[in-house]
Amino acid sequence: LMDLLARIVFNPKEFENGNPLVVERLRYFVKEKDHVASLWAFMENPSPRVRLHILKFFNFLFSKFPEVVGEAAVSQPESVTLLVEALGDVQEVVRNESLLLISSLSAVQPEIQKMVAFNGGFETIFRIIRDEGGLGSSVVVNDCLECLLRLLDGNVQTQRFYREMGLFKHLMELLPLEEGTNLFLLGQPVVNGVSSVMRIAWKFISHPPGKEDATTIIENSIAMVRSGFVG
Repeated sequence: LMDLLARIVFNPKEFENGNPLVVERLRYFVKEKDHVASLWAFMENPSPRVRLHILKFFNFLFSKFPEVVGEAAVSQPESVTLLVEALGDVQEVVRNESLLLISSLSAVQPEIQKMVAFNGGFETIFRIIRDEGGLGSSVVVNDCLECLLRLLDGNVQTQRFYREMGLFKHLMELLPLEEGTNLFLLGQPVVNGVSSVMRIAWKFISHPPGKEDATTIIENSIAMVRSGFVG
Protein backbone atom coordinates (compact mmCIF):
# COMPACT_ATOMS: atom_id res chain seq x y z
CA LEU A 1 0.00 0.00 0.00
CA MET A 2 2.74 2.47 0.92
CA ASP A 3 4.48 1.61 -2.36
CA LEU A 4 1.31 2.58 -4.22
CA LEU A 5 1.11 5.80 -2.23
CA ALA A 6 4.71 6.68 -2.98
CA ARG A 7 4.25 6.00 -6.69
CA ILE A 8 1.23 8.32 -6.82
CA VAL A 9 2.81 11.07 -4.72
CA PHE A 10 6.19 11.09 -6.47
CA ASN A 11 5.19 10.04 -9.97
CA PRO A 12 1.56 11.12 -10.48
CA LYS A 13 1.87 11.21 -14.28
CA GLU A 14 1.94 7.42 -14.21
CA PHE A 15 -1.68 7.56 -13.06
CA GLU A 16 -2.77 10.82 -14.65
CA ASN A 17 -2.10 9.45 -18.14
CA GLY A 18 -5.35 7.56 -17.79
CA ASN A 19 -4.31 3.92 -17.96
CA PRO A 20 -7.80 2.31 -17.85
CA LEU A 21 -6.64 -0.63 -15.75
CA VAL A 22 -4.99 1.60 -13.15
CA VAL A 23 -7.99 3.94 -13.01
CA GLU A 24 -10.38 1.03 -12.54
CA ARG A 25 -8.24 -0.44 -9.76
CA LEU A 26 -8.19 2.89 -7.96
CA ARG A 27 -11.97 3.20 -8.32
CA TYR A 28 -12.40 -0.29 -6.87
CA PHE A 29 -10.05 0.57 -4.03
CA VAL A 30 -11.91 3.67 -2.92
CA LYS A 31 -15.32 1.94 -3.13
CA GLU A 32 -14.25 -0.77 -0.69
CA LYS A 33 -14.99 0.51 2.81
CA ASP A 34 -12.47 -1.80 4.45
CA HIS A 35 -9.69 -0.56 2.17
CA VAL A 36 -10.50 3.06 2.86
CA ALA A 37 -10.82 2.46 6.61
CA SER A 38 -7.42 0.78 6.64
CA LEU A 39 -5.94 3.75 4.85
CA TRP A 40 -7.45 6.26 7.25
CA ALA A 41 -6.03 4.28 10.16
CA PHE A 42 -2.57 5.35 8.97
CA MET A 43 -3.49 8.94 9.92
CA GLU A 44 -2.85 7.95 13.53
CA ASN A 45 0.71 6.94 12.65
CA PRO A 46 3.30 9.09 14.49
CA SER A 47 5.31 9.61 11.29
CA PRO A 48 4.50 12.93 9.56
CA ARG A 49 5.72 11.41 6.29
CA VAL A 50 3.09 8.66 6.46
CA ARG A 51 0.29 11.11 7.32
CA LEU A 52 1.35 13.40 4.50
CA HIS A 53 1.34 10.56 1.96
CA ILE A 54 -2.12 9.45 3.08
CA LEU A 55 -3.52 12.95 2.63
CA LYS A 56 -1.82 13.42 -0.73
CA PHE A 57 -3.23 10.07 -1.84
CA PHE A 58 -6.78 11.09 -0.89
CA ASN A 59 -6.38 14.46 -2.59
CA PHE A 60 -5.22 12.60 -5.69
CA LEU A 61 -8.20 10.21 -5.48
CA PHE A 62 -10.55 13.17 -5.06
CA SER A 63 -9.20 14.75 -8.25
CA LYS A 64 -10.20 11.55 -10.09
CA PHE A 65 -13.35 10.41 -8.30
CA PRO A 66 -14.77 13.34 -6.28
CA GLU A 67 -18.23 11.88 -5.69
CA VAL A 68 -16.92 8.43 -4.76
CA VAL A 69 -14.37 9.83 -2.31
CA GLY A 70 -17.02 12.12 -0.83
CA GLU A 71 -19.42 9.23 -0.28
CA ALA A 72 -16.63 7.14 1.25
CA ALA A 73 -15.84 9.90 3.75
CA VAL A 74 -19.52 10.31 4.70
CA SER A 75 -19.84 6.58 5.33
CA GLN A 76 -16.88 6.72 7.74
CA PRO A 77 -17.33 9.72 10.07
CA GLU A 78 -14.15 8.86 11.94
CA SER A 79 -12.19 9.80 8.82
CA VAL A 80 -13.53 13.35 9.01
CA THR A 81 -12.61 13.52 12.69
CA LEU A 82 -9.04 12.53 11.79
CA LEU A 83 -9.00 15.15 9.04
CA VAL A 84 -10.02 17.92 11.42
CA GLU A 85 -7.42 16.74 13.93
CA ALA A 86 -4.81 16.96 11.16
CA LEU A 87 -5.61 20.67 10.85
CA GLY A 88 -3.83 21.05 14.17
CA ASP A 89 -0.79 19.06 13.10
CA VAL A 90 2.51 20.69 14.05
CA GLN A 91 3.84 19.76 10.60
CA GLU A 92 2.55 22.54 8.35
CA VAL A 93 2.70 20.41 5.20
CA VAL A 94 0.34 17.89 6.84
CA ARG A 95 -1.94 20.66 8.08
CA ASN A 96 -2.08 22.32 4.66
CA GLU A 97 -2.81 19.06 2.83
CA SER A 98 -5.64 18.34 5.27
CA LEU A 99 -7.06 21.82 4.71
CA LEU A 100 -7.16 21.28 0.95
CA LEU A 101 -8.92 17.93 1.33
CA ILE A 102 -11.52 19.29 3.75
CA SER A 103 -12.21 22.18 1.38
CA SER A 104 -12.61 19.83 -1.59
CA LEU A 105 -14.87 17.40 0.26
CA SER A 106 -17.05 20.22 1.61
CA ALA A 107 -17.74 21.39 -1.93
CA VAL A 108 -19.42 18.10 -2.87
CA GLN A 109 -20.90 16.76 0.38
CA PRO A 110 -23.23 18.72 2.73
CA GLU A 111 -22.73 15.99 5.34
CA ILE A 112 -19.00 16.68 5.35
CA GLN A 113 -19.75 20.36 5.96
CA LYS A 114 -21.66 19.40 9.10
CA MET A 115 -19.12 16.86 10.33
CA VAL A 116 -16.26 19.32 10.03
CA ALA A 117 -18.23 22.10 11.73
CA PHE A 118 -19.34 19.90 14.64
CA ASN A 119 -15.78 18.62 15.15
CA GLY A 120 -14.41 22.11 15.78
CA GLY A 121 -13.37 22.88 12.21
CA PHE A 122 -14.38 26.54 12.29
CA GLU A 123 -12.36 27.35 15.39
CA THR A 124 -9.31 25.48 14.10
CA ILE A 125 -9.40 27.25 10.74
CA PHE A 126 -9.61 30.66 12.39
CA ARG A 127 -6.65 29.71 14.59
CA ILE A 128 -4.63 28.85 11.48
CA ILE A 129 -5.48 32.24 9.98
CA ARG A 130 -4.31 34.01 13.13
CA ASP A 131 -1.13 31.93 13.32
CA GLU A 132 -0.35 32.75 9.69
CA GLY A 133 -0.65 36.48 10.33
CA GLY A 134 -4.15 37.35 9.13
CA LEU A 135 -5.49 38.58 5.82
CA GLY A 136 -3.06 38.84 2.94
CA SER A 137 -0.25 37.10 4.78
CA SER A 138 -0.08 33.79 2.88
CA VAL A 139 -1.64 31.40 0.41
CA VAL A 140 -2.66 29.24 3.38
CA VAL A 141 -4.89 32.06 4.67
CA ASN A 142 -6.57 32.24 1.26
CA ASP A 143 -7.14 28.47 1.39
CA CYS A 144 -8.63 28.85 4.89
CA LEU A 145 -11.08 31.50 3.70
CA GLU A 146 -12.10 29.35 0.74
CA CYS A 147 -12.64 26.41 3.08
CA LEU A 148 -14.84 28.51 5.38
CA LEU A 149 -16.85 29.61 2.37
CA ARG A 150 -17.46 26.00 1.34
CA LEU A 151 -18.34 24.86 4.85
CA LEU A 152 -21.08 27.49 5.03
CA ASP A 153 -22.30 27.41 1.44
CA GLY A 154 -26.03 26.67 1.32
CA ASN A 155 -26.02 24.71 4.58
CA VAL A 156 -28.57 25.88 7.14
CA GLN A 157 -27.15 23.61 9.86
CA THR A 158 -23.53 24.74 9.62
CA GLN A 159 -24.68 28.36 9.52
CA ARG A 160 -26.84 27.84 12.59
CA PHE A 161 -23.93 26.21 14.40
CA TYR A 162 -21.63 29.07 13.41
CA ARG A 163 -24.18 31.62 14.60
CA GLU A 164 -24.97 29.89 17.90
CA MET A 165 -21.26 29.50 18.71
CA GLY A 166 -20.89 33.28 18.39
CA LEU A 167 -18.25 33.04 15.67
CA PHE A 168 -19.10 36.23 13.79
CA LYS A 169 -16.61 37.97 16.05
CA HIS A 170 -13.83 35.98 14.38
CA LEU A 171 -14.77 37.40 10.98
CA MET A 172 -14.71 40.89 12.45
CA GLU A 173 -11.27 40.30 13.94
CA LEU A 174 -9.90 39.63 10.47
CA LEU A 175 -10.88 43.01 9.10
CA PRO A 176 -8.67 46.15 9.26
CA LEU A 177 -11.23 48.35 11.00
CA GLU A 178 -9.15 51.31 12.13
CA GLU A 179 -10.89 54.58 11.30
CA GLY A 180 -9.62 56.12 8.10
CA THR A 181 -7.98 52.93 6.85
CA ASN A 182 -7.49 52.90 3.10
CA LEU A 183 -7.66 49.26 2.12
CA PHE A 184 -5.87 49.78 -1.16
CA LEU A 185 -2.83 51.16 0.66
CA LEU A 186 -2.61 47.84 2.53
CA GLY A 187 -1.93 45.97 -0.69
CA GLN A 188 -3.85 43.76 -3.08
CA PRO A 189 -3.52 40.57 -0.95
CA VAL A 190 -5.31 42.31 1.94
CA VAL A 191 -7.97 43.68 -0.42
CA ASN A 192 -8.52 40.17 -1.77
CA GLY A 193 -8.75 38.84 1.78
CA VAL A 194 -11.39 41.42 2.73
CA SER A 195 -13.33 40.49 -0.40
CA SER A 196 -13.26 36.83 0.69
CA VAL A 197 -14.55 37.76 4.15
CA MET A 198 -17.41 39.67 2.53
CA ARG A 199 -18.22 36.63 0.36
CA ILE A 200 -18.38 34.50 3.51
CA ALA A 201 -20.70 37.02 5.20
CA TRP A 202 -22.90 37.06 2.10
CA LYS A 203 -23.49 33.32 2.44
CA PHE A 204 -25.45 33.98 5.64
CA ILE A 205 -28.03 36.15 3.88
CA SER A 206 -28.27 34.64 0.40
CA HIS A 207 -30.09 31.31 0.62
CA PRO A 208 -32.33 30.00 -2.15
CA PRO A 209 -36.04 30.65 -1.46
CA GLY A 210 -37.66 28.49 1.22
CA LYS A 211 -39.38 28.90 4.56
CA GLU A 212 -36.55 27.49 6.67
CA ASP A 213 -34.00 29.44 4.66
CA ALA A 214 -35.93 32.69 5.09
CA THR A 215 -36.01 32.19 8.86
CA THR A 216 -32.29 31.42 8.87
CA ILE A 217 -31.54 34.60 6.94
CA ILE A 218 -33.40 36.68 9.53
CA GLU A 219 -31.65 34.94 12.44
CA ASN A 220 -28.27 35.30 10.75
CA SER A 221 -28.87 38.98 10.08
CA ILE A 222 -29.81 39.64 13.71
CA ALA A 223 -26.74 37.80 14.95
CA MET A 224 -24.49 39.77 12.57
CA VAL A 225 -25.90 43.07 13.83
CA ARG A 226 -25.56 42.04 17.48
CA SER A 227 -21.97 40.99 16.91
CA GLY A 228 -21.19 44.39 15.38
CA PHE A 229 -20.25 42.87 12.04
CA VAL A 230 -22.92 45.02 10.39
CA GLY A 231 -24.82 47.93 11.74
